[in-house]
Amino acid sequence: MSDSEPQFSSRIDWIKTPSVWFKVSVLLFLALGVAFAAARAYKNYAVPDGTFEFSDAGMSDFHNGGYYPSLAFREGVNPYSLEVCDQYPVSRPSASYSPIVFILHMPFSYLSLGVADVVFFGVNLALIGLIAWFGFSMSGVKPHWSHWIGILGLLVISRPGHISLYTGYFTAMLVIGTLMAVHFADRRPVLAGLGMMLASGKPTYILPLIVLMLCRRNFKAVVIGLVFCTIAGVAGLGWLSTHSSVGDVLQAVQEGQSAHHDDTTEDPVNTWTRLDLVGIVSKIMAWKPGNGIYFASMLLLLIPPGIILWKTSPLESNRGANGLTGMIVMLVILISIYHHSYDCLLVVVAWIGIAFFGHRILPEAKRFERRLLVVLLGIPAINYFATMKFRGLFEIENQTLLWNTITSLNGASLLVSLLILFGVSVRMIKKERLAGL
Repeated sequence: MSDSEPQFSSRIDWIKTPSVWFKVSVLLFLALGVAFAAARAYKNYAVPDGTFEFSDAGMSDFHNGGYYPSLAFREGVNPYSLEVCDQYPVSRPSASYSPIVFILHMPFSYLSLGVADVVFFGVNLALIGLIAWFGFSMSGVKPHWSHWIGILGLLVISRPGHISLYTGYFTAMLVIGTLMAVHFADRRPVLAGLGMMLASGKPTYILPLIVLMLCRRNFKAVVIGLVFCTIAGVAGLGWLSTHSSVGDVLQAVQEGQSAHHDDTTEDPVNTWTRLDLVGIVSKIMAWKPGNGIYFASMLLLLIPPGIILWKTSPLESNRGANGLTGMIVMLVILISIYHHSYDCLLVVVAWIGIAFFGHRILPEAKRFERRLLVVLLGIPAINYFATMKFRGLFEIENQTLLWNTITSLNGASLLVSLLILFGVSVRMIKKERLAGL
């Protein structure tokens, strides 16, 4: 085992050998969670007709962000252009995703829509299962299958897990890529680079990730990752430019991003799932910032954690994705720029590590700090109050103090978690300075 891997036993010593009843219970629990998500997606199925309604969002993200854009991409139609709305039943052009998104979704475009829906639902469930497995394996533990199924069941009924299955968003792919990039950066930089390529599917993942990994001193992994990202991006844009020109493709990317920004469903005042600080402030202030504000705010918000990562990374005992700097990276990605509740799958590995193996995963933190982190990181998973169902049930008006508080709770819990980790880092840095005197 490498020095950068967690140094502790590879068995779970906090649970006895699972009984038959436990095994049956977790299987039933998972089946019920999956059945609920599937039934809800079927009942509120988003029939592709070029429009979007929050009440009928079943598999809508898969249709608008995966299936039809990848079909257009395969057929030489620019998914970023307004033209795609004329030829395919999508509500808007694709946002400025990397072409890797269309490439990875392309196999589904060879299937009929109904079959593709079912297959992607299964693939999405498997990817969420992989995140659950990472929670154990990245802690250096080989779990009994029933423990893994139990955690997967919890993820499926959690807010981020359920909404990912229900709408068919490709969050799990981005999360897996980010976890790979951070966890394997020191030991297996090529694998970390491949993870970066997956994370590059969405700019709000890859942009802060690159900066934070550099501050974490993962230089080799970043260089390799940028090579992979460039190859995927150039290949995709090159394919599209054969049907028009490079200039037309780049202009279409700008048009697609503008259409995404102008969509009222993306307005922070009207949404209830935002996690990032700018999104929360924008909702409270009833203000819609431009793309420039988002980017500038991200750069400013990356400065303090960047300094802390640079100073802390040589001192930590666990350099994995659930170590001190790994957790800081995940939280900063969510807080620094545009993100929604489904992106909280990014903190699952950290939560599992702290909740079950905390004294070994995060030895630098005090016991009460770890317990508080378990509570805070768990809030976005169980906060079903920040949903339109709850709002409609209790007839809560938008922009009221109650609603703004409820919808800001997830982001606030992540921010406080980050501040706790900052405190742990500062304590380590001070201790190192005193030792050097």
